[in-house]
Amino acid sequence: MHLRYFLANLLVVVTIHSFTGQNTSGNEDIWLNEVTVRSQRLEEFAIGAMVEKTDTTLALMLANGSLSDLLSLGSNLQVKTYGPGGLSTFSLRGGGNAHTAVMWNGINIQSPMNSGVNLSAMPALFFKDVKIQHGGAGTLYGSGAMSGVVHLNGENLFLRPNQLSAAVGYGSFFTPSANIALKNGNERKAFAFAAFAKKSDNDFEFINTARMDRAVQRQQNAGYSQAGILTDAHIRTSDNTMLTAALWLQHFDKEIQTQMFKTRPDTAVQIDNTLMGAVNFKWFGNGKQLNIKQGIIVNEVDYTDYIIPTNSGNNQSLSLVSEVESRININRHIWSVGLNYTREQGKSDGYRTTESRDRLALFSFLHLKSRDNKLTTVLSVRDEMTNGELHPMVFALGSDYKLYAPLTLKGNISKNYRIPTFNDLNWAESSYARGNPNLKAESGWSGDLGVAIDKNYAHTAVSVSATAFITHVENWIVWLQGSDNVWMPTNKKTGMSRGIEFRMQNSHKSGSNLFGLNLSYNYIHSRLRTDDIYDGSQMTYIPRHSTNAMFSWNLHNITTAFTLNAAGERYYDATNKLEPYITGDLMTAYKVPLSASTLTVTFRIANIWNTTYQTTAWYAMPNRHYEAGLRYNIKI
Repeated sequence: MHLRYFLANLLVVVTIHSFTGQNTSGNEDIWLNEVTVRSQRLEEFAIGAMVEKTDTTLALMLANGSLSDLLSLGSNLQVKTYGPGGLSTFSLRGGGNAHTAVMWNGINIQSPMNSGVNLSAMPALFFKDVKIQHGGAGTLYGSGAMSGVVHLNGENLFLRPNQLSAAVGYGSFFTPSANIALKNGNERKAFAFAAFAKKSDNDFEFINTARMDRAVQRQQNAGYSQAGILTDAHIRTSDNTMLTAALWLQHFDKEIQTQMFKTRPDTAVQIDNTLMGAVNFKWFGNGKQLNIKQGIIVNEVDYTDYIIPTNSGNNQSLSLVSEVESRININRHIWSVGLNYTREQGKSDGYRTTESRDRLALFSFLHLKSRDNKLTTVLSVRDEMTNGELHPMVFALGSDYKLYAPLTLKGNISKNYRIPTFNDLNWAESSYARGNPNLKAESGWSGDLGVAIDKNYAHTAVSVSATAFITHVENWIVWLQGSDNVWMPTNKKTGMSRGIEFRMQNSHKSGSNLFGLNLSYNYIHSRLRTDDIYDGSQMTYIPRHSTNAMFSWNLHNITTAFTLNAAGERYYDATNKLEPYITGDLMTAYKVPLSASTLTVTFRIANIWNTTYQTTAWYAMPNRHYEAGLRYNIKI
């Protein structure tokens, strides 16, 4: 019965391509001379959701840094780092790392083995457009998008000037870096290339709070080196077709930082090698669009423990993504239907056999707009099958209502799901961990209600948003340590997260001075309901209160920014917690205009107050440290 039901839905997809559209919607981007079509699912169908974009000033200051640096200082994400340069994960709205999807060129790059994405391994330079979509988005992006989505995109190459950029940087703890970027093209085709390299001894001093005497020690076995290449091409194959292709290669070599309570240094190392590719073809005309997408993600993680060789292991994963989506414009409305097929494989020394699965999903979105353009509503549904087993259908309903000129009401409710990872299901039993083949898929719903105000005055622009949210998850999968000290994933009965998000952006121009203020605050009450000691506990590593702020000042060719990052206490198990912390960074950039080029000098003082803190238990973070950079841009 389930199979017949799914095939009936598949027939709808085939049939829908024969429908004839009418007038072009005002929401659809079109060719404007050399401007390319921008057919982003985020802009058209994430209605009712809060979407934040990282600040361009902060991105300039952190051009030699990682995506972890950018998101921890400039977004509502809760970033958890295993020491500088170490594994960096994140959470949103009280969910776990696996509950926030990460999309690159429309492809989910989360590992099928552990749902992980290491933000520290990703250079901020590679992403010209980073957006965070808050709330459940399972209908738009499938399994795992229960708390939100991080979108990593490049710029529209046809809108970028042709130029060559080269930069070098140097920071504390012997941390040199270098990168180069090139963009060249015309109105028919454009090409971009970027490459980077960075290394660090990472031997910073820290106060060891695990010792009774709080001795000052120097960090050992924490160095890293990384390098990567990103290429991007946009080709206008005809007046109504577009082909884009991107290839991303990355290498990350990291010593596993010694935890504070250990009496002798660790000697473990981990090497990550990643290849990702994406090809997108877009056709549009007569009120219709067709998008065809192909993606590949290959990842290898080689972990070596020289003290306990049996802990060493090699992990390899492969994801192949194929998607076709059609869109039909009917007056002011848009109807979209698509089919996604994903093939996933995982091979590990921790598995008994090579694991694989086939995922097939059917989805549809309906974008409706009122005649007066005040009300916009999107209804979306998705049905997915994994290895022949049909998951329950999920849905979402979101609306934006422009109450009057500066004020918009926003609301969204959705049903979402997350299937277990290969590690969750198949990890072979050892002395420290084992998988659980009896795990159930997580399921639940989320809802949010918010208000947004956008107002422009003569010399001031103000944007304010406030959102109340709630997320309910059944069969929440959590890795916990049992009475035998072995870690194992378990379906906890219920996970509930609710809270408030506040965000303000303000810019003011006074003469030659431009002032900016960005402020965000999160209140998150996240609880597990279960039958063990974790019952009623705040979710691990989720602070109830957290704040980010940035004040910037620009005068002529000088830009200065001060950022503040604060988090309340966070439990790292059922009874123990990390202390609250507040850190501040001071950054400045000076542009030297030349005849046909620009030279930019940047300088950053990180953790200016010498705060002693941890984002992950027993992994030290450095006190005050410095970073300088030099960038040269020339138009070609």
